[in-house]
Amino acid sequence: MAKRASCQGEATSRDTLRWTDEMDTTFIDALIEESRKGNRVDGTFTTMAYDNILSLLRSIYGNHIRKENLKNRLKTLKDHFGVCYDNFHGLSGFSWNPITKMFEAEAEVWEELIKAKPEVKKWMRTPIKHYDKLFEIYEEWNEDPVTPHATSFTMGHSPEIGLSNQSTGSQRTSSRGTKRKTIMSDKLESEMETMSKGIQALTDMMKDGNHFYERSINIAEKQVLTAEEQVQVAKEQVQFAKQQVRITERGLVILKQSRPRIYSENDVWTELENLGVMPELRMRCYRFLCREDRAKREFFGVPTDVHLAT
Repeated sequence: MAKRASCQGEATSRDTLRWTDEMDTTFIDALIEESRKGNRVDGTFTTMAYDNILSLLRSIYGNHIRKENLKNRLKTLKDHFGVCYDNFHGLSGFSWNPITKMFEAEAEVWEELIKAKPEVKKWMRTPIKHYDKLFEIYEEWNEDPVTPHATSFTMGHSPEIGLSNQSTGSQRTSSRGTKRKTIMSDKLESEMETMSKGIQALTDMMKDGNHFYERSINIAEKQVLTAEEQVQVAKEQVQFAKQQVRITERGLVILKQSRPRIYSENDVWTELENLGVMPELRMRCYRFLCREDRAKREFFGVPTDVHLAT
């Protein structure tokens, strides 16, 4: 596994936001929640997941937090956790204490490990916070299988580390696999963010048109209430507002017709359900269509009744 960051609270050159332990706790809990809601595809958190988490953190800690801060912090937490995971996962005699946040073992067990890996000596006195929660997330980051026997967490008990020794060759294979997975994840994240921006732009334009209509109607209603002699003026203003709305709506229709329709992940899933795709095939179809834009367009280009007939 690649070299890890040595301190969870350390600010880096690419992320100047200072993270507190409370912020980390909120962030990690939100990551787990988004993962459970299905907003992570092939181990990669979706744009919707980041948007939801960003909204939550801003509501608590302020609007200065950016999406890039979340991505950088996620990488830092992953790297920091990975140091302990690489050093202790699969070793007998060690357990993580949820109270002290430290790995514990008998003195002779520590002594034997330090002889083989001198760099682990610092972990005799250095805590690793949120190890249990990060492990739940890390299970999908790490390509090596993690069995329930290897590490199990329960409230008030330390997670025991299983009985096995990891070879150097195994670690190299895992490192190469992780790099390949990271490249694919970055590409998927970029494509999903581009699609999300397109949907958001169209939504904003439609909201602007509706807001203009509502504001014009409200002005007309207030003028009617002020005096009877202004009723005719108010009606003319309402009529003018409606004309403007129609112009705006026609413009939106033209705009929507000139742009290719962008289908969301939810659209894909809903259509597969409507078509009655078997549950065991539905997720595979969903992931394929979310990755392949051309296939997605061809899929939605065929009417539903034709799909059902075939």
